[in-house]
Amino acid sequence: MLKEATVTEACTCPICDATDSEPRFRVPFPNQHHSLRQGFTLDENPGVPFWTIDRCNNCGLEYAKPRPTKAEIHSFYKSQFEPNEWEKEVYLDRERTAAFRDLAQGITALNGGPGRVLEIGSAGGWFLKAAQELGWQVNGVEASPKFSKFCIEHNKIPVVEGTSEDVPTEFYGQFDIVAMFDVLEHLQDPLSELKRLHRLVKPGGHIIIATCDIGSACARTYGVNWRQIVVSHTIYWTKKSMRLAMAKAGFSEVTFSEPRYWHPQPAIEMNNKIREVCKLLSRVILFNTYVPLSKLPVIRQAPSVMTAGKLTHDRLLQKIGDQPVLGDVMLVIAKK
Repeated sequence: MLKEATVTEACTCPICDATDSEPRFRVPFPNQHHSLRQGFTLDENPGVPFWTIDRCNNCGLEYAKPRPTKAEIHSFYKSQFEPNEWEKEVYLDRERTAAFRDLAQGITALNGGPGRVLEIGSAGGWFLKAAQELGWQVNGVEASPKFSKFCIEHNKIPVVEGTSEDVPTEFYGQFDIVAMFDVLEHLQDPLSELKRLHRLVKPGGHIIIATCDIGSACARTYGVNWRQIVVSHTIYWTKKSMRLAMAKAGFSEVTFSEPRYWHPQPAIEMNNKIREVCKLLSRVILFNTYVPLSKLPVIRQAPSVMTAGKLTHDRLLQKIGDQPVLGDVMLVIAKK
C-alpha cells in the first residue's frame, strides 16, 4: 500500500497559485529509501512515506504536492546537530574556499568594490569567508545547528541560527548583496522568502541565487536519477517560473548564468565557461576510461601512489562525478 507523507498545506502552485498541475515523480520523505534511491517514477511503490512532485501547467514549477508545512521544514533542519561524512566532505572541507572564490570576485565586480553581503543558508561559511578576504562586511543565516556552529567557531563568521525571518528588522535595506545558494529548492513558501530578501537588499543592490534547474538538458536526460532529486528538495525550478517569482517579489533585470563560470564581465565569464567545458570533457573521459578500469586493484591505487596519498580513488570519483552536471544549476542575478 502506498503511504503518502503526512502534509496538509494547500495544493496550489506556490508561485502562481494555479491549480492545474500533473504528477511527475515521487520522493521519499522524511527519510531516505533503504536503497538510497532518491527519485521514483509514478508507477513505482517506494514502500515508505513519500511526497509526489507535481508540475504546474501554468508556470512550469515542480513542487511537492501536498506541500509540506512550515513546521515540518523547520524541524527537519533544526534537528540536525552533527554533519555526516558526506556533508563534511562537501560543505565543510576547506577546498570549498577555492570553489567560492570566483563567486566572491564576481559580486565584488558587480558591486563595484566590497560592500556588505548577507548569505541565507551559509552552510560552512566558505562563500562569506572568501568575500571577507576581499574586504566585504559579512553576515550569515543558517537553519542547521551543525553548520551555524562551524561558521561561528571555525570560520569566525557572524551567523544568526535560524531563517531569514530571524534577521533583525534593523538589517532591512542594509545589504549590497544578498546571496542564497542551494536553499530556495528546500523551502515551503519560496515566494514569501524572495519578498523578505527584497526587503533586506539596498535600493540598487542585487540578489544572487543558485538553485537546481529541472528544465536543463541534464535533468531531462537523467529523469528520476538526476542528482538534484533529493529527499529535502520541495521545489524544482525552471527559468520561466524563476522569472515570474522574481517579478512578483519586486526584483528587476533578471539574468541567468551558472555558478561555476558566472562573472558580470562577459570576457571573464567566457574564459571561465571555456575552463568549465574543459573540466566537463575531462570528467566524461575519466568516467568512461578510469572508472571501468578501476576495478583492477593496481588502477584503484594509482591516484594515491601518484599524489603521495593526497588524492585517493574515492576522492577522485567524487571529483569526477557520475553525471555531466554542467548547466543543471542556474545562477540567478536580479536587481532591486
